[in-house]
Amino acid sequence: MMNPKHVKSILDELVEVYDYEQVFKFLHLPIQSASDKVLEEMNRGYTKKDVLEIIRKFRKRYPKITIWTDVIAGYPTEDEKDLKETLNFLEEVRFDNVFVSKFGARPKTEAKKLKPLPSQIVKERSRILSSIARKISLEKNREWINWEGEVLVDEKVSDYLYKGRNYAYKCFIIKSKEEILGRFVRVRGEKASFGGIVASTFL
Repeated sequence: MMNPKHVKSILDELVEVYDYEQVFKFLHLPIQSASDKVLEEMNRGYTKKDVLEIIRKFRKRYPKITIWTDVIAGYPTEDEKDLKETLNFLEEVRFDNVFVSKFGARPKTEAKKLKPLPSQIVKERSRILSSIARKISLEKNREWINWEGEVLVDEKVSDYLYKGRNYAYKCFIIKSKEEILGRFVRVRGEKASFGGIVASTFL
């Protein structure tokens, strides 16, 4: 996870580092909001334009890179226009995964001094953001149906169910009676959900 504020100053060098085969083509870039007004009030230190520049540079060099982000729903000064800007940005950028959090002020922060939005408004905005995010995640995962390649199996879910990551850190769900945890296996994407791609194996 990298704050866009810090990525800006090392962007060109960071993009080049991803050339190494050992590095997953994956970037977790928490934006929190796509409203420049809200970002300034959060004191985030970057703008929507900065985020777009980062994403465009990475995608130009690594077209299949997986990009995650985080968004806060219901920041105290967020209005309907700010929410719309964030929704439009999610549709434009099409992140592979979006973690939506309802705003909660931390102790001894400037945001703690602000009057919070009504809880029902925060809840509804969180629902709207999550709905858009899940739809896009599913569409992005469908792009990997029929993809064939290696994944590193890094999690055993149950006796015959595993999860693995490919070069772009995409999650593939694999059924196998063999013990494959910690191994590289060849798979083919068969079916997508918003949480990953169900795959068949070629052991």
